[in-house]
Amino acid sequence: MASTITAATLTITHTESITLNGIERGTTNVNTFASINEVDHRILSVLHTGSAIDVVNFGSAVSAGTYIAGDVRYMRFTNKDDANFIKLGMMDTGGDTAYLKIGPKESLILHHDDIEAFTNGSAFSGFSQMDKITAHADTATCDLEVFVACV
Repeated sequence: MASTITAATLTITHTESITLNGIERGTTNVNTFASINEVDHRILSVLHTGSAIDVVNFGSAVSAGTYIAGDVRYMRFTNKDDANFIKLGMMDTGGDTAYLKIGPKESLILHHDDIEAFTNGSAFSGFSQMDKITAHADTATCDLEVFVACV
């Protein structure tokens, strides 16, 4: 069976708008990603009790919540809660792990599955591919919007 899906270009537009002292200081940046043929858009509840949940996994084959390592071009994680934050964990099970805070109504954007992390102040030595991205709500259960685009 041949696919009926035709790859398309994903366009991302980021706009900051602010006027200070009567002068517009905002900007708009546009980025495009060609040959996108796979997108995943979902909203999930992230619990504040128990362990963190796997949100994105990277592997050699596509399956539920798993994307082919190296094929991801754009990932957006948006905390839909208006009061509580989410801890997003980016992990290479070989040793690199980083956690970022996504505050209420905030978003985190990633364009690849590479990571490098140290706790001892070491100099950069090279990226490794993440194996997964996890989420855990801090104070109360939060809704997390996830958008992933792959070639």
